[in-house]
Amino acid sequence: MSAMADKTWTVVQFEDSSVEAVPTNWIQGNNICHWPSMAHPKLVTAIRKSEPLNTCWPTHKIKVFRNATFDDYMKARQKARTAEVTSDLASELESETKRRRIQKVISSSEESIEESVLPSPPKRRIDNERVAESNTRNINEDQQASTSVEVKDNVLDSSIITEVYSFHPKESNSTHKDIQDYCCKGCQENANKLKTVIEQNHLLRSLATDILLEVRQTRELGDMNKNGTHYDESLFLKYNLCFPLNSEEDVLKFDEILNVDSNFNGAVNELAKLGGTNNYNMVKRILTSLLTNEEAMKYSWLGRKGKKPFNNMKMTQLIIGSVEMANMAKSRQETELSIQSWLKRAKERMDVKSNKKF
Repeated sequence: MSAMADKTWTVVQFEDSSVEAVPTNWIQGNNICHWPSMAHPKLVTAIRKSEPLNTCWPTHKIKVFRNATFDDYMKARQKARTAEVTSDLASELESETKRRRIQKVISSSEESIEESVLPSPPKRRIDNERVAESNTRNINEDQQASTSVEVKDNVLDSSIITEVYSFHPKESNSTHKDIQDYCCKGCQENANKLKTVIEQNHLLRSLATDILLEVRQTRELGDMNKNGTHYDESLFLKYNLCFPLNSEEDVLKFDEILNVDSNFNGAVNELAKLGGTNNYNMVKRILTSLLTNEEAMKYSWLGRKGKKPFNNMKMTQLIIGSVEMANMAKSRQETELSIQSWLKRAKERMDVKSNKKF
């Protein structure tokens, strides 16, 4: 069965006695109908296509007629015009006068249905309805039935456009502005607030992660001291270098230090104790303690795009050796890919830190 065949329209009566054919999926229960705040062309299209329900739309109390659900929109519109003069769509009209009135309503709606504007809900057009009623009070009964659609159409256009432009005065010169963008101003404000809270939450989590890493490293250094490995015996404290390294001069000096086998082996043993939950996590912990993000942005694995090569440095061999000693690598290639990934994310980490809010 096609998607169109699943769509139905139901004839309902609003509190102000206006009768309309609305998509059945806009109706909740037997007395509530959601009604979108849209400009005339979009409102007609939304009803004709039976757009999906948006629960942010305003709701209005309604009365549902008996035998009033149809799978054809044009038929539902005709029945809505009929329902304006009879409360039961299934009943037979006994009066010849009523028959003539219904026939005029139906013929009028058939001629103008493609160009007609659906009326807006009761609360949005009450003042305009009073004006319309005063202007048409002396028109005879048949003329009122044939022109009801046109009167309601004019009411909707003025009320909805006035409401939207009151929220957005700068848009008042725009014709047929997409009102759906403004139909849920409260929801948009709440969504913006929620988005801000989520962003702040991410930043706080990132900050907490950095603090926990520092605490863990401090605790590990304390454990090393208890086990007889004193601070002055650590390679990373023996030389006049400030880790993580933040200059090319310090990086080159550290690479020269690692060229001494005893220094290299000692550094491997120290870094292997950092451990990690997986290969990338351990590589990340090691590189975070060795290089700042600012300095890491100057390197790439092969030295492309004007950056310096990282694959031929002694520091790279140090990282690979430490990971392998900790048994956190299935292969050398896995560690190399983790190093490449960490270097690529240097700018991303810089952006996150620069946007931190306290």
